[in-house]
Amino acid sequence: MTDPDDDLNNSSIILDNSGSAFNLAKRIGFFAGPLGALLMILGGYGFGVDGDGGISTPALHTLALAWWMACWWLTEAVPIAVTAILPIVLLPLLGISPIKAATAPYAHPLVFLFMGGFIIGIAMQRHQLHRRIALHIVDRAGHSDVLLVGGVMLAAAFLSMWIMNTATCMMLLPIGIALIDYQQSRGVDGQQLRNFSLCLLLGIAYGATLGGVATLIGTAPNGFIAAFMLETYGLEISFLQWLQVGLPISVLLLVATWLLLTQVVYPPRVKGGMGESGYIHSELESLGTMSGAEKIVAAVFVSAATLWVTRGTISDWFPALQ
Repeated sequence: MTDPDDDLNNSSIILDNSGSAFNLAKRIGFFAGPLGALLMILGGYGFGVDGDGGISTPALHTLALAWWMACWWLTEAVPIAVTAILPIVLLPLLGISPIKAATAPYAHPLVFLFMGGFIIGIAMQRHQLHRRIALHIVDRAGHSDVLLVGGVMLAAAFLSMWIMNTATCMMLLPIGIALIDYQQSRGVDGQQLRNFSLCLLLGIAYGATLGGVATLIGTAPNGFIAAFMLETYGLEISFLQWLQVGLPISVLLLVATWLLLTQVVYPPRVKGGMGESGYIHSELESLGTMSGAEKIVAAVFVSAATLWVTRGTISDWFPALQ
C-alpha cells in the first residue's frame, strides 16, 4: 500500500508543475503578443502594402492587433479586462480608426443590458437567492428518478435565463452530487447508478445551455446576434421579441433533451428521489427565511425582468425613453 503522505506530496508536485507550466505560458504569451504583432507589421511593410492585390495598411494593423489580443487572451498573460481595452489605445495609434469610433462599441446599449444582467446575477449568488429558487423547483418536481432529473434541468434552465451558464452549473453541481450520493447510500449501484448520475449531470449542463437561449441576456452570443442585426440590417431585436422566439425553442429543446436522456440514452429506472430523504427540505431550512437583502434582490430581479419584457410598451407611453 502507498503512504497517503506520498500521494499528497505527489499531488502537490503535479499541481506545482502545472502551475509552473501555466506561468511559463503566461510569460511567453506576454511577449509573443506584441512581438508577433510588430513582426507582422514589419513583414507586411517588407512585402509591400496598399499595392495591387496586397493587403491595406489598416487591415495589416488590424490583423496584428488581433494576434496580440489572441495571445494575451489565450494565455491570460494579463487580466482579460486589460486585453479587452487594448483597441481603445491601439486602434487610434495604429491609424485604424479614430478614438471616437474605437470607443463607441464599449457604450453599446447591449453592453449595458448585459452589465445589468451580470450585476443582478452576482447579487443573486451573493445572497443565495439562486440556490433558494433552484431548491424550490427541484422540491416541487417530484420524487421519481425521471421527474427529479427534469426538475434539476428546469432549475438550470430558469437560472440560466438570467445569470451565466457556468455560474448556474457551478451552483447546481453540489446539489446534483448530493442527489447521486443519496442514491448510492440507498444501495443503488451498477448500471442504475451510472445512468442516474449521467442523466443528472448532463441534465444540468444541457439545461443551463438551453435556458441561455431563452432570453437576450442568457448568453453572450445572443447579444452578438442582436448587435449584428442592428448594425447590419437596422433591425432592433427587443428583449420581448427575443423571448417570444427563444423561450418556445428553449422549452421544446429542454423537453426533448429530458425525454432523450431519461428514456433513450441513459434511462435511470431508479425509484425514490432526494425529496424522500428530506435533503431538499433540510437545505431550504438551512437557508432560513429570506433576509432583507435577499428580498431586495428578488424585487430588483422581478422589476428588471418586467421592465425588460415591457420595454416596447413603456417606450410607446414615454417616447423620450426610447
